[in-house]
Parts: sequence; C-alpha cells; structure tokens
Amino acid sequence: TSVNEGIKADATLENETTLFEMENTSNGKVALKASNDKYVTSRKLGVVAASSTELGKEDLFTVELCNRPQILFKTDYGMLGTRNGKVECNFSNYEAFYLEVTEEGQYKFKTLTGQCWALGSDSETIQIVDPAQAGTF
Repeated sequence: TSVNEGIKADATLENETTLFEMENTSNGKVALKASNDKYVTSRKLGVVAASSTELGKEDLFTVELCNRPQILFKTDYGMLGTRNGKVECNFSNYEAFYLEVTEEGQYKFKTLTGQCWALGSDSETIQIVDPAQAGTF
C-alpha cells in the first residue's frame, strides 16, 4: 500500500492504495505511479517511496520476466486469441502468449507456434507475423 508517501507490503485486501499504474517509457524502462498520483522512487539505503512529482532517473525501473513468461488477456468481449493471422478478442477459452524481452528492454508477444504480434498495415489490427517482422511493445 502507499500511505503518506511510504510503500508498505502489508495489505490483505485490494483497495485504492494497493493499485499502482505502470507507465512505459521510451527507453525500455517503466515508472510506477501510486494512488497519491506520485511516482514510486528509489532512495539511498534501499528506501522506496511514492514521493516524486516529476519523472526522474530514480523513478525508472527495469522489468524482467523470470520462470514462466506467459500472459493471458481478457476483455469484456472474451479472451484474446489468434485466428486467420490476426489477434481477436472474442474467444471463450484463453490462449497463452509468451513475452520475450529484447536487448532494448521492450517486449515481443509470441504465440505458442513462435510467431509474433505486429501492428497491421492499417495501424489498428494486430497481425501474427514471423519473428523477424515482429513489433515490440
């Protein structure tokens, strides 16, 4: 939870202080914003606090996946899955996707067959392509 700009690991129930927004930055790092609308920052001696009003170097974190980099997506219309070379959102069963980190700290979404997501030529749809053509997110 974030209380008085400090971060505590003591919550047993979800409430507004237990929710953090993750913002992607252009350099492959993320910033975390607490319910007090301040960025989580790292301080000397290991202290972490939600106290920064402007995004700075101390507010950036690298996200690394370990063990099982699978991700599922659920929408109001159903689960995300692939059909006819596109990602669609109306499936009743989930399809697991895999996250693969790039050297730049961005992620590729991969299917079980090793193909990747890419933004379609219409700049709206998400298509399934070979890894060499894949987009990063």
